[in-house]
Amino acid sequence: MLFTKFEFAVFLPVVFLIYWLVLKERLKAQNMFLLFASYVFYGWWDFKLLLLLFSASLFNFVVGLKLEEQAGKRRKKIWLYTGVIVNLGLLGFFKYCNFFIEGFVDLISLFGYHIQGSTLNVILPLGISFYTFLSLSYLLDINKGNLSADKNIVNVLLSLGFFPIILAGPIQRPATLLPQIRSMRRFEYAQVTDGLRQILWGLFVKIAVADNLAPFADEIFSDFSGKPGSTLLAGALFYSIQIYADFSGYSHIAIGTARILGFTRAACATTMLNSPGGRSCTNA
Repeated sequence: MLFTKFEFAVFLPVVFLIYWLVLKERLKAQNMFLLFASYVFYGWWDFKLLLLLFSASLFNFVVGLKLEEQAGKRRKKIWLYTGVIVNLGLLGFFKYCNFFIEGFVDLISLFGYHIQGSTLNVILPLGISFYTFLSLSYLLDINKGNLSADKNIVNVLLSLGFFPIILAGPIQRPATLLPQIRSMRRFEYAQVTDGLRQILWGLFVKIAVADNLAPFADEIFSDFSGKPGSTLLAGALFYSIQIYADFSGYSHIAIGTARILGFTRAACATTMLNSPGGRSCTNA
């Protein structure tokens, strides 16, 4: 499900009303509902990919607990390295498997050997880079002592799959998000209106600016030979603005969506900077 599609325009108000009206001041129910909504959001394109997201999040939940349990440095390093290798291995497999197979076939052909190379047609899961980096951040913060491992599996699954940031960020470290998931969130009119303003601004930047500049940039660079330098310069400018506006618009929508649900970006980060040892992000 994408922020600019009609489905999201229906999805978000339904989530908002159930979250604040039906589940008001029931933290566990709100978190379970947000986890369910996040998985519906992520699985809208292909529900089979939910198995990967769930498995990866469950793995990191267990590794996080094991990291905190270990007293010895050697065992702690073993669990940390296991977590890093598995997370990066998943990312590398899904992003680069076909690329390396095709590259190997091309390399062999340079030496006169022609083999039939067939890729696995691995589907790249949406947002895998983002939830991989979230998972690594979770494990590294636990290892450094900046964050305590959460024993509530719903909290961890939600922090690694929160729907406003799961597809394209902005990357929100669990050390910032988890304390807010653990704490009671209350409806604040000013925060909701600010969030709605950010969503509307993000939609404007994404649809009115980025999506309208894309055809001009595509047309220029689809057949750039023979075009004057001024046209190519204009195409480069259009493309630069398009990329910036695309990411900026998407980020504003994501931040605004989180805000109307009671989440801010730096609640825990500020506390951690002002607390001795930076260990304020503990289980509530």
